[in-house]
Amino acid sequence: MEPLAEKALRAVEEGKLTIIPERLEKIYNHWLSNIKDWCISRQLWWGHRIPVWYVVGKKCEDDYIVAKHADEALEKAREKYGKDVEIYQDPDVLDTWFSSALWPFSTLGWPDTSSEDFKRFYPTTMLETGFVLLLIFTSLYLLLYFFKVYVGLHNQM
Repeated sequence: MEPLAEKALRAVEEGKLTIIPERLEKIYNHWLSNIKDWCISRQLWWGHRIPVWYVVGKKCEDDYIVAKHADEALEKAREKYGKDVEIYQDPDVLDTWFSSALWPFSTLGWPDTSSEDFKRFYPTTMLETGFVLLLIFTSLYLLLYFFKVYVGLHNQM
């Protein structure tokens, strides 16, 4: 988290990102300067399922498959373990804030970052949010942005 947070902090320092009103910049800086890893999964019955499948009879930490959907996961498992393999999807869902920060990606055609919509609208030039969203939603939005090595938002209000 720290390397991504440093990029988000630097964006404000270098004037690539403006936080309005300016008094919220101190809160933003404090949040990102003290950021800690946190669990992005939740044990809920609703939400975006984590795209991880496990092999029945294997230790979860050792044998897992990341895939976009169950058919792809099963295909990958069969390549590694044979046609009789059984898999099950992780029952957890993504944290609400994390899945919210994925919104621009999901609406603009990601993983195809070459699409015209993605090129035109990501990143946005202005994001208007409430105070409570500055720390969690907007920070995650920016961290995901820098994770993908893009330039960043221009204005944050």
